[in-house]
Amino acid sequence: MNSIMKKLFLSFVLLAAWGLGAHAAGGSPTHVLMVNSGTDNTSKNQNVIFDMQGRKVGTKQEWESLPSGIYIINGLKAVR
Repeated sequence: MNSIMKKLFLSFVLLAAWGLGAHAAGGSPTHVLMVNSGTDNTSKNQNVIFDMQGRKVGTKQEWESLPSGIYIINGLKAVR
């Protein structure tokens, strides 16, 4: 990232931190700051395995049959 892009990125971060980047001139929000799904995923996704693109590829029971690669299990990276 060159220095101009870094300066633009830092300027945007500062504006967003001050709350100026989140509102249009009319005062209405222009983007979502936080999303809350309202569900507890701790028990639902404990046996699910995802690839690095976030696609569901199997369950813990299918771990041995998956091809070699990097996977996400319970929010942690695992290498097979």
